[in-house]
Amino acid sequence: RIHPQKGIDAFLHAAARLRTLAPEARFALVGSGEIESEMRALSRSLGLDDVLVWTGTLPARACYPLFDVALMTSRWEGLPGTLVEYMAARRPIVLTAFPGVEEMVAPGEAEIVPVDDSAAIADAVVRLLHDPALRARRAEAARRRYETSYTLEAITPQYRALFMEVSSQ
Repeated sequence: RIHPQKGIDAFLHAAARLRTLAPEARFALVGSGEIESEMRALSRSLGLDDVLVWTGTLPARACYPLFDVALMTSRWEGLPGTLVEYMAARRPIVLTAFPGVEEMVAPGEAEIVPVDDSAAIADAVVRLLHDPALRARRAEAARRRYETSYTLEAITPQYRALFMEVSSQ
C-alpha cells in the first residue's frame, strides 16, 4: 500500500543512494495507493525509472522469491502481515525500527534501522547484498522466528493458555 505510513519516500531515497553503492541493484515497489502519483514523481526526480518496477496490485507474495533483500520502511505498523510473509518466504529483511518492532523480530533476524533514515536503509541493503553468508543467516533466522512465533502450531498453544487463564478468573 502506497501510503505515508509506509515510508515509500525513505525507500526511494535509499534506492537512489544504492545506485552508487550497489549499481547492480534493482527494485520493485509492490502495491498502489493514495500517494502513488506523488511517489512516482519523486522516483522520476531521483532518476530511478530504469531500476524501479512499479508492480501495482498484483499479489505481493508472488514477488517474494525474486527479492534478494526484502524491505519494510514503515513509520508505524500494528502486526505487519508483510513482515510475517517475508519471514515465511525465508527472505533477508531490512526494516525500520517502528514502535513495537522489537517484539516481532530480533536484530539477528533482520537488519533493523532507524525510521526515515534512507542512508541506514541503503547501508543495510548493501551489507546484505555484498555478504551472501550474512544474507543466508538472516533469511534462516527470520524463517526460524516465523516457525516458532507465527505459525498456527506456534500460536495455538499460546491462545489456548490465554483462554484457559481468562476463563479461570
